[in-house]
Amino acid sequence: MTRITIGPFNRVEGDLEVRLDVESGRVMRAEVTAPLYRGFEQIPEGRPPLDALALAPRIRGICSVS
Repeated sequence: MTRITIGPFNRVEGDLEVRLDVESGRVMRAEVTAPLYRGFEQIPEGRPPLDALALAPRIRGICSVS
């Protein structure tokens, strides 16, 4: 198995890193790490998934479209 690490990607909110475990040309595991925690990730918990499309742009203030 081969592990591929891509990043860090510099974003407005902080860095993002993607790690992939690849075996025989197929991704067996993918992991995304974003070390900056702002807390609003918990707001949509327990709500219908489509609520996130309305909440995210209002909370973040940087993305007009989710």
